[in-house]
Amino acid sequence: MDNLIKALADKLGDNAIIKDSDVQYTVQMQDFLLMVHKLESSSQLLLCTSIAPVPEHNRQKLYLRLLQGQYFFQETAGATLSVDNEEKFIALQYVQHLSALSPDVFINVVERFMQAAQYWQEICMSFANEQTNTAQTDLSSDLDMLKFAMKV
Repeated sequence: MDNLIKALADKLGDNAIIKDSDVQYTVQMQDFLLMVHKLESSSQLLLCTSIAPVPEHNRQKLYLRLLQGQYFFQETAGATLSVDNEEKFIALQYVQHLSALSPDVFINVVERFMQAAQYWQEICMSFANEQTNTAQTDLSSDLDMLKFAMKV
């Protein structure tokens, strides 16, 4: 794991990486905090980042969209989308066996993972923005219905 983190530090700069423990690092990448964690029991490496908060409204539509994107990993670059237990945020996670990761492959995996994170952040934010627009539309629809009811 150390040689993989060193390769990432060479690319991003030493200041971008914080060693949390012998098995975990936090990496600042663009607007994301990437957690790199070694799963000791299985010799696998876990990448995880928080993508966006779960919006108050449109949750079912967003959850459906997340599941559709997750289908056969078609829009996740092999990663897994999830929602935390308290439904506060959406996360993206990826697991790979350490023996399959050379420093170059690791850099490529991290880059693809972060591209997927950015992609899903944009989608999640569009649902949050739609929430604001929908609230305004629903209000005008309610007013139209009220006006119609008053005419009858």
